[in-house]
Amino acid sequence: MELKPGSRLGPYKIVSPLGGGGMGRVWLAEDATLGRKIAIKTLTDALQSSQAALQRFEREARSASALNHPNVITIYELSLSGDPVWIAMELVDGDSLRQVIAAEAPLSLRRTLQIVSQIADGLAAAHEKGIVHRDLKPENIMISKDGFVKVLDFGLAKPLPLPDSDDSTVSPGHSTHPGTIVGTVAYMSPEQARGGVADFRSDQFALGIILYEMLTGRRPFHRASAAETLTAIIREDPEPLASLAPDSPAPLRWVVDRCLQKDPRGRYASTRDLERDLQNLRTHLSDASNPDVSLPASNKGALPRSKVLAATAIVLVLVIAMGWFLTGETEPPILTPAPMSADSNTRYLSVLPFADTSDQSETALIAQGLSAMLRADLSRVSGLQVVSIDSTPSGATALSRARTVGATLALDGTLQQLDDQIRVSWSILSVPDGRVVSGDTVTGSSKDLFAIEDQISNRITRFLDVQGRPSAPDPVEIESPDHQLEYLKAVGYLQRYDNEASIDGAIRILETLSEDSAIVQAALGRAYLHKFQLTRDPAWADLAVRACERAATIDPQNPEVRVTLGEVRLLNGRLEEAADQFRRAVAQQPNLTSAHLGLAAAVRRLGNLEEAERHYRRALALEPGSWVVHNHFGAFNFGIGNLELAESEFTRVVELSPDNSRGYSNLGAVRLELGRHDDAVAAFRKSIDIQPTSSALSNLGTAFFRLRRYEEAADAYRRAISLTPDDYRFWIHLGDAIRWGAGNAGAEEAYDRAIELAERELALDPRSARTHAQLGVALAKRGRISEARAHSAKAVSLDPEDPDVRYDQAVVANLGGDYSQATSLLRSLIDEGWGLDQIKTDPELANLKIFASKDASSPNRRKENS
Repeated sequence: MELKPGSRLGPYKIVSPLGGGGMGRVWLAEDATLGRKIAIKTLTDALQSSQAALQRFEREARSASALNHPNVITIYELSLSGDPVWIAMELVDGDSLRQVIAAEAPLSLRRTLQIVSQIADGLAAAHEKGIVHRDLKPENIMISKDGFVKVLDFGLAKPLPLPDSDDSTVSPGHSTHPGTIVGTVAYMSPEQARGGVADFRSDQFALGIILYEMLTGRRPFHRASAAETLTAIIREDPEPLASLAPDSPAPLRWVVDRCLQKDPRGRYASTRDLERDLQNLRTHLSDASNPDVSLPASNKGALPRSKVLAATAIVLVLVIAMGWFLTGETEPPILTPAPMSADSNTRYLSVLPFADTSDQSETALIAQGLSAMLRADLSRVSGLQVVSIDSTPSGATALSRARTVGATLALDGTLQQLDDQIRVSWSILSVPDGRVVSGDTVTGSSKDLFAIEDQISNRITRFLDVQGRPSAPDPVEIESPDHQLEYLKAVGYLQRYDNEASIDGAIRILETLSEDSAIVQAALGRAYLHKFQLTRDPAWADLAVRACERAATIDPQNPEVRVTLGEVRLLNGRLEEAADQFRRAVAQQPNLTSAHLGLAAAVRRLGNLEEAERHYRRALALEPGSWVVHNHFGAFNFGIGNLELAESEFTRVVELSPDNSRGYSNLGAVRLELGRHDDAVAAFRKSIDIQPTSSALSNLGTAFFRLRRYEEAADAYRRAISLTPDDYRFWIHLGDAIRWGAGNAGAEEAYDRAIELAERELALDPRSARTHAQLGVALAKRGRISEARAHSAKAVSLDPEDPDVRYDQAVVANLGGDYSQATSLLRSLIDEGWGLDQIKTDPELANLKIFASKDASSPNRRKENS
């Protein structure tokens, strides 16, 4: 059957041809039912009667449809009964990797890793389902215009037998009949070239060839004829990457070499391991010191407004926690973190949570506190980089978590108390193989815990042959043995800084200890800060400031004190002072991750996005396995409109910490801004299932609001308020949901409460542009237009580039009857690339008919096929 534009296949109308090959043609089509453009693939007329071609065609559809993965093409429908047979699939608006290579080869390091890590992720998902592609090549990989990778054409895919429950390995076999050569010659593995068995490792070989070609612009085994190419694949080694791509980093060359091993057993044991190595490289080799991955010259300083994303109703949850970061479970990567300097002798040490063998709750707290003190103490040692792991591992062993974060060594220990004696047994483990390389037992009085900690720390530094702690005047320590014991319990409580009862326990203890001890006041400042972050009560922020200032006066050389003080300064809008405190902390301890995160947050608010990104990337280099760092970097990219990288970072958060409610809430926030409402709701529900938090509940309410499900939105906002009653944003959202759902009954009270809380927030941080902007909106909705305009103007004067602020200014203008200004502001936002989803779904703006004269394909509109 000859297809022509306007003809129909099932519910789809053919629009135009997109391309073709030896087996079939691809057409652009319209799905009128769902209002989207799709791609339709048909077999050529000559192959319509070929049983082998039909089987391959069907296999392509069924293999891809079995994979629900963002890097694998989505199959909508398969028809084998008509003439022609056809597959309806996702339309990718972009170029094939072959076109990208032809235009750009050799590709930049950033571009290469961005693409190849996504290919590996899609392949790993297929292999985990027992599906092997067997014909991976640049023609079968599409790159959408916004950078997403899609693996296509599973026509040669074959399922592998999955392991039984009592079988820990997959036996490679039965995927290809011996003697049959399948695939494209230039990208075949040696086993395929011989006509042998092809399994998931064959796809790894093909990916190695593709990666080689991206880095060099040439294929490693290309010869004059197909026979000569097959011979080269089987027998010859490619020209070393070091000579063709001398700027390519050694770790990346090692990955390519491993993929191109002739013997499949020399390749990766799983493609997920390969994917993790590539993701680690993408993180490590994106350090700002690498000129290939720094911001382009046109983006130095503040980014253009078109790159900034507003998310007025979305709550991104961040954590900065003095080095005590939580991570989660994943399989161990092979690569270790790249050193932050040229010193190749840097050791990467994870301090595992010490275990209590006494089975007493108080002793367990002491064990947690002791390991936290050792972690802080050892982090100040030159030549030693302490990388953090989850203090409360669930499921995976702590050692596997140490592998996850890239540690090469791990400190493990147990604590046992008998009467007034404490015995601490500790071991240093080689992380790759779990072998014990050193260890000892220290026994002492429970009244002399600081001396025990000093002994362990000194013995570890001697064993590692690294320089001890820098000399500094000794602060006033905790002299009372009983107070030492209580202090360690408090530090143990602080390991669960997301749990209000634990924070209360720490505060209760620390408030009874010495006001003349820097470490006590620093810990108390940290506890007060956590309490404020959980409650939003400004009184706790005031207490945090006073405690930190006391600690800084007693011990000005303590970088952790500087970090805590900097965080408090951030909260009350004293940005220059905050940046100064973080800079001092970085100067005192360059490898303190929390100092880099804090400095990045401060300079970001001051408008220096380039410096902010540099410090976020430094934090990633220091602790690549920390979900907290990935969470912050994801939020940064979310804020500047880099949604692809933001989604990638938040996905990494939930990979590292699968039970992380924050990660799923933030992942949903990105998907909501992309207009993927169902995906967003699913992520929010997942977050709430793990732990109902006010941020996730509010975000779920926002998703329902944009779907015009106002009663459900109001219910979600009420649940958020029940958990965090003093967040003004939740009250504004509740007022909106009530107002547009059931009428004004209760909406006015919600807006009044929001106004009260926002004014209290401004007393804490008078330079918060977004608080002024939101207060203006709440006032306008209560009819207090002149006050609303004053706060709106103040917000714009504080941050004229923030699209959230300008959006709220448009809402205030509209409510005040200045429709011309409102329309002008909104259209300027749309022209600059501001996300359309919120504007289109906000009933507050429906009277403006803002889209009446706007093309539906505005620059920031997500295409159905992207």
